[in-house]
Amino acid sequence: MVNIMNKIIEDKVQFRIESLSPSITSERLLTYQSEIQELQRQLLKIKLSCREQVMTTFTDEQWDNFAFIVSDNPKLASLMPQVKTVYSELMQ
Repeated sequence: MVNIMNKIIEDKVQFRIESLSPSITSERLLTYQSEIQELQRQLLKIKLSCREQVMTTFTDEQWDNFAFIVSDNPKLASLMPQVKTVYSELMQ
């Protein structure tokens, strides 16, 4: 996963550099963008598999521990009531 993330970052930087070069064709930039999007798709698949693992294996105690950890981050902490509701519905 880290390798894919690093490759995406490298390719985005390289894309920006190449996009400023008059010798690079629009077709090359479109191809390059497609390659970056494919890497992003691969990364999303990995993240979704991790999500599936968490959603199907976390216990109530683990959810409580997770809520405690993210409580310092207002954006994430604000999502916890929704997550807990969805989790409760899934477990019924």
